[in-house]
Amino acid sequence: LSEDDLYNLPELTDPARIPAMSLLYECFAPAYLLGSPLVAIIGTLMSRISIKEGNCVYSSIGYIFLSAITFANSLKDFDNAYKFGDISIKINDRIFHNKEFEACIFDMWGTFVCHHKDPIDRAKKDLLRGFNSGLENGSFQWGVYSGIIYTFMSLWGPGTLKDLKAAFKNILPSSRKVEFYIAQWGYAAKATAYNLTEEVGDKTEFSEKAWPEVHTFMESRDVSTMLVNTTCKISLANWFSDTEKALEFADKGDPYLAGAPGVYFNPVFCFHQALAYTSAFDKIDGENKADYLIKIKSIVSDFELFAEHNPVTYLHQLLIIKAEFQRINGSLEQAMNLYDSAIDSAKEGGFLHNEAFACELAARFFFSLNKERIGNAYIYESYHAYYKWGATAKVADLESKYPQLLSQKIIPGTYNPASSS
Repeated sequence: LSEDDLYNLPELTDPARIPAMSLLYECFAPAYLLGSPLVAIIGTLMSRISIKEGNCVYSSIGYIFLSAITFANSLKDFDNAYKFGDISIKINDRIFHNKEFEACIFDMWGTFVCHHKDPIDRAKKDLLRGFNSGLENGSFQWGVYSGIIYTFMSLWGPGTLKDLKAAFKNILPSSRKVEFYIAQWGYAAKATAYNLTEEVGDKTEFSEKAWPEVHTFMESRDVSTMLVNTTCKISLANWFSDTEKALEFADKGDPYLAGAPGVYFNPVFCFHQALAYTSAFDKIDGENKADYLIKIKSIVSDFELFAEHNPVTYLHQLLIIKAEFQRINGSLEQAMNLYDSAIDSAKEGGFLHNEAFACELAARFFFSLNKERIGNAYIYESYHAYYKWGATAKVADLESKYPQLLSQKIIPGTYNPASSS
């Protein structure tokens, strides 16, 4: 069926179907958190009822569940995911006007679907609508989920850490009041930003200054929470060139991927996992190398699909992984070209952190070939991109590693994300 066909379906008239649709809706959140296969069945059943018997107020929920879980997550059919997600929004906005469902719809849309087709800023705009609607209309859980994913997209998407500070200030205080546990995911992002801007001993350990409940929360064994923490930590380990810890987190995170299937930070983890494996590749024994190569190739395959549908967000990430893969494979000329393509693509999309990281990886590559002059040029580009991003602690890290090259500091001041509540 086309979007017009779905939109123009007759109204559901069987009174027995409405309670059934309501029950299916209420079952979704616990089923998802438990990792139950029912999550895919729920959206399919709700959508089937609507397509066969007509639309009702719950149809928009059925379509968004079908879009996010069945098409986007399970089948990786991002075109159909986008179609059913878009019709979900239109049906609720134009026909049923149900404010209670807005937060759920926009959370699922922004978290699972939209980022595979549209720029991250579009997903953030819709997630922010979901956050505000959830708080205004009492759908607190869905609203806070929307807000927390918004902070993740502000950390790992385009923009600066100054933008991220504004997101924390807008989202975290109210989130912790109504959904304390879910809000802690956002504080993990805040603690990550803190380590990027403040001098701390271990860059992969979180500070109570940015995250007061860190020690209590880190004891959680919930797999979704563990994936959030591990994604933050592996990102920091990679950004601060701690290959040993990055490899540790890469191995540790595999079992947690099932805790948030299809969610935006799932590919973020996989991106950093692949780069942890390539960075540590020369130090790994032969048996493990074969296993890691299989994992890297699998991640490349996933990102090829992601980049096909959304090159602005995912092409530069694919190119960075491919550049590193060619480096460890000994294909030096291909690696050189891929680094440059990755840097250009990241810059075009506004992903300052990935632009900076790609430049730093390229510099390491040229230093390994004893091409100091070329390597220095890439370090200087990396330095300025990290500065524009606002990662003052990483800038200081580069200054300490390359004091002769970066002797004249360009940082007039620092940004402290812990200053916001």
